[in-house]
Amino acid sequence: MNGVDYTKQLAKDREHYQDAVKKTKDAAEKRISDNENRHEHVETKQKDTHINERNKLEKSHQKSLNSLKDATKVAIGDEVSRLNKRHENEVQSFQRDSNAKRQDFDRRLEDIKSSYKKSFDSERDTHKDVQAVNQKRYNSNVTNIKADTEKSLS
Repeated sequence: MNGVDYTKQLAKDREHYQDAVKKTKDAAEKRISDNENRHEHVETKQKDTHINERNKLEKSHQKSLNSLKDATKVAIGDEVSRLNKRHENEVQSFQRDSNAKRQDFDRRLEDIKSSYKKSFDSERDTHKDVQAVNQKRYNSNVTNIKADTEKSLS
């Protein structure tokens, strides 16, 4: 093979390689474009389906929520009236109990006061009696000592 043929063959191979690369590149770009178009189509369809399903779910949820609200209002109304009656009964019961306890406490306090007063009065009387006896003894002892002193001096 001579140099010219070799150069021609090299140019031909280069051209063939560039054509193959170009075709491959074009095919890849077409495939990418087709995939992007298909992806956009699928994405659009999924988005539309999602929006429709979400709207259906929201409507269903809103309907359920409204029925739940209505049922809850009725249940709460019944519960509130029941609790109000119960509270009223508990208040009355508490007032009765507290009045009874207060009266019992007042009675006990009065008993304690009375007992303390009796004890104090008794203690005071005993103290007065002891003081009177001590005073009599003192006076008697003083008189005896004076008499003994006068006898021993005379």
